[in-house]
Amino acid sequence: MSRWLPSCWQQSVFYALLISALLLIGKGLYIPLKAEVAQQLMQSAWERALTFPDKQSGTGRDKIAHIARPWPWADTQIIGKLKYKDHEDFVLAGLNTRNLAFGPSALMNFSDNFNKEQSKNVVIAGHRDTHFAYLKKVKVGDIFSFEQADAHTKFQVTDVMVVPETAFEVTAPTNVPALTLITCYPFESIEINPRFRYVVRAIELPTAQLVARQPLSF
Repeated sequence: MSRWLPSCWQQSVFYALLISALLLIGKGLYIPLKAEVAQQLMQSAWERALTFPDKQSGTGRDKIAHIARPWPWADTQIIGKLKYKDHEDFVLAGLNTRNLAFGPSALMNFSDNFNKEQSKNVVIAGHRDTHFAYLKKVKVGDIFSFEQADAHTKFQVTDVMVVPETAFEVTAPTNVPALTLITCYPFESIEINPRFRYVVRAIELPTAQLVARQPLSF
């Protein structure tokens, strides 16, 4: 009897550890699987938006906003695709923690941003350790493109800067059409919400060729 008890106890510990390991493995697989499924759903939604026949009218844009939802219950939509060299990311409308988990997110819905004189600054944020990790390699003069359902605009980087997290002026409207990309800084820090932000400012071409290296008015 005394020899059976340790064996039973050891088996219980073994199975408990086995179940714990399987749960951890399942959780580890769930996160990348969820991300991959989300990317596929966003790709499908974007293709629907691109093939929608009436993109220019107000009614057409409203319908695009509906069909560009990545999943039926989503309270956001894909407003464009941001491209830099071999990096491509779908941009979601609405800057919040939930959206940032799936990709870069715009401060507001800029689906018809370039027709709004009061707001020429497209502000997009992303996580420093995933979608926007490549920002640390961006240099002045590099080219970004922002593809929308009814437009395709190129931007040239004119400034790269580190600012305090309270420097909200970088999100303000600019005097020329601009693209502002923001992520946490430093990149290697394990601090969840550091005090600084890494900002990449780009200007719409060909405007950028005229104002490159000149300060923008905020």
